[in-house]
Amino acid sequence: MAKTRSLILEYIKRRPGADSAEIARALSLSPADIRHHMRALSTEGLLLRSRPIADHPGRAAYCYRRSGLPELSASRRLAAALLTAVLELGSGSKRVLDQAARQMAGETTQGPLRQRLDAAVHRLNQEGYAARWEAAKNGPRLLLRRCPYAGLAAEQPALCLLDETYLTLLTGQSGRLTPARPEPGPTPCVFQLNQKSGG
Repeated sequence: MAKTRSLILEYIKRRPGADSAEIARALSLSPADIRHHMRALSTEGLLLRSRPIADHPGRAAYCYRRSGLPELSASRRLAAALLTAVLELGSGSKRVLDQAARQMAGETTQGPLRQRLDAAVHRLNQEGYAARWEAAKNGPRLLLRRCPYAGLAAEQPALCLLDETYLTLLTGQSGRLTPARPEPGPTPCVFQLNQKSGG
């Protein structure tokens, strides 16, 4: 999978503005495969989709270009290796992930829930999560439209556990993180805060 995505990025580097059909033909990939990989690369922030090409009838095609963000293949391999080592700790892995989340969170905002949510969204957006919060029937929830380590999270679901603890620390309230579903259309990760009296 990583090799296919590297080939896609290399092709777009040589031919900026290529559309998914052209890339699929050039790399002998099916339309479904190319959409899957393009979506993942876009979510990781490595590709940008530009305005539709409207010079032909039918469904408009989008063209792609590299975002300018560096590929983090060495960092991604290191993170994957570290996560694998942590998970091999067995029952101690949750404790290590919680400690990592505490270090990431550092000092957090205190005060009313709305203030904590606003501060959490601000912090998350600085880190590339494309976050916002909204009131919902079951209480407030954070919507995370971009995961800064989406490609790695697919291979290492423990990152979602780390994020759940991180979001709990940022908001000062526990909750449940539901990861994004790429099909039938991209959906955000949702952190639903648990109902709590007061706050």
